[in-house]
Amino acid sequence: MRLFSVFLLIFVIFSTLIFATDILLKPLSSTVDLPEVAMILVQGSGIKPEAYQSIAIEFQNALSDYYALWVGIPEFPGDVAEPVVLDDGIERMLNTMYKAGLDSKSPLVMAGHSLGGAMVQTWTDSHAKNVTAQILMGSFLTRVYKTDYVFSYSVPTLTIGGELDGLARATRIAEAYYTQILDPYQDQSSGEANFPVTIIPGVSHMEFAEGQPPEVVQKRDLKPEISYEEAHKLIAADAATFLRTKLNSSDITAQSVLSSRLQDTREFINPILDAFHLEGYHNFRPPCYCRNDTCNPDPDCTAGCFWSDLVSQPTMGSGLEGLTITNQDSFHQVWKVVPDPLPTIFNTCEKPDGCNLSTTSVTEGLYRNGEDLEIWRITFDDPKMDSGYLPITAVELKTKLSSRQNVYTHAGLKDQDFDELDGGNVRCGEINQQALDYAFAAAATWTVNRFNAVGQPYRIASDLEVCPPCWIWKELQYDEVDDGSGRSSVELSSPQYSSPIDLPLKISAGFHFCKVLSPARAIEWIYVDGLRKYYSLNSTDTFVPIISPDVRIA
Repeated sequence: MRLFSVFLLIFVIFSTLIFATDILLKPLSSTVDLPEVAMILVQGSGIKPEAYQSIAIEFQNALSDYYALWVGIPEFPGDVAEPVVLDDGIERMLNTMYKAGLDSKSPLVMAGHSLGGAMVQTWTDSHAKNVTAQILMGSFLTRVYKTDYVFSYSVPTLTIGGELDGLARATRIAEAYYTQILDPYQDQSSGEANFPVTIIPGVSHMEFAEGQPPEVVQKRDLKPEISYEEAHKLIAADAATFLRTKLNSSDITAQSVLSSRLQDTREFINPILDAFHLEGYHNFRPPCYCRNDTCNPDPDCTAGCFWSDLVSQPTMGSGLEGLTITNQDSFHQVWKVVPDPLPTIFNTCEKPDGCNLSTTSVTEGLYRNGEDLEIWRITFDDPKMDSGYLPITAVELKTKLSSRQNVYTHAGLKDQDFDELDGGNVRCGEINQQALDYAFAAAATWTVNRFNAVGQPYRIASDLEVCPPCWIWKELQYDEVDDGSGRSSVELSSPQYSSPIDLPLKISAGFHFCKVLSPARAIEWIYVDGLRKYYSLNSTDTFVPIISPDVRIA
């Protein structure tokens, strides 16, 4: 039976190869006297080669004053560019182009959309000496090309993302920009020249092609805000500009335009990157997992969560005029207690006014970036997807804090009531509301306006009181609810554990543990995932409410 299945697979592959509908676009007639360049464009999963004809012609038009562009779009079995057939499809397409008159010495550019971009980059890397440049559309260079969090790749590559791409999300494109250009280990000028990243406003995932979206795109992609024709022109303009810089190092005009596009993209992604840094995003640097009273900044890891320093622990001291808190958080696995750290307050004051408390806290980020996917595991030797399909930010920040009663007592106030200060199941919610408020304040105005019109809002609900060990494993709850407005919202409830300062077991006294909403997760919700319910291709919703960014849950 297994042998029969193998033969059947071989038969299907070869039958598809025989009847494959490859597309060849010869150079425009107006460019016959210009230097020739070849481009192989690898299709996205389930998208026919003919869906890329219009954008391929725009590539030719955008380069028509400088180069004669040949474009080949091979068709793969089942319209999926799997590794087992990728090499044959590309070689077949190249041979067709050579037979049609392409000079075999012409520069070769590889391009890919969606899964095609994820797959073609492995081929390009293994054929680096034969490839001049690469263009990834609605895809990006995966984390496989990072060693100890330092990026390296063999062929100059332009990454083009869409603001409203529901699959290769804008937040993952922002990560690519940081990894390839801004990371301290990267040479920024080299990154800008060889691994630029651009995001085009209003463009969706399917707008890198055209026609009927395959099922997975129909379910996940967001609604575009510009036409396919306009999208193709803008995509082609970015691609042509980049290729001009790689094909002619003296093309100063193209270098200037590319620099301007990078600046545009940097302005777009700044709110995203700022939120990532506040979270201590683990794909920038892994957590150090060192003792919080001895953990010094390290370029190879992240010592602690800045959000815990700036917001979470200081919130436990809010309400006292003149009190400031200087906190040093450390990333740590929160299920560990001894000999690893717990929250600490190191000094006391006689009164709150003018008091500065020195404190520590402990945070652990929980991430879920995808389950095993066989094609991904085989191709990239990595069990986790890196496709931009799922949220990339922390599901929660498990945060151990000193309680408000503890903080008030150290600030010089006596006989503070624990139930009044740490009861009521509201303190963690106060922190989470600040994460939500931060995201709305940081995001671009047009992003907020869009979300207020068509987004599915987060609302902060009461905390959930749980036992100490239960708190470790019970996650921040995201519950979809009907709030009576005609559309649903998502309620966030933080599991919390708190203890009074006079608890007999002193090692557990004076704490307030929260499951904190990361500001980066809130940003990602506003930019991508919070739009999916009512602003995806699948959505038939036409009712557009105005959602205030300062909405509260009682």
